[in-house]
Amino acid sequence: VPLELLDQTRLELPPGAQPASLKAGIRPEHLQISRPDNAMLTARLRYVEPLGAETLIHPGLANDALLTVRQTGNSNIPDPGADCFVSFAPKNMCLFDEDGKRI
Repeated sequence: VPLELLDQTRLELPPGAQPASLKAGIRPEHLQISRPDNAMLTARLRYVEPLGAETLIHPGLANDALLTVRQTGNSNIPDPGADCFVSFAPKNMCLFDEDGKRI
């Protein structure tokens, strides 16, 4: 079963896997705040946690899901409440079935 991602990347799913029942997971260090033309997701920045050498950026999606983006430093971070654009390499995404087992 092919699954097409927002950036037109196609993934082949195992037989019997239903795209509607899958959940995607990606680690904060694999997400990036990007320009609109490179974005895979558009979100609204909820809050920012400066931690010294790193910054945790927390954008929220339209379905109220909250992301965590881990970034070195604190440059190029939008203000809370602003739209922000998130990108990632599909190879870093993990898919899970409805029982939480990695596919």
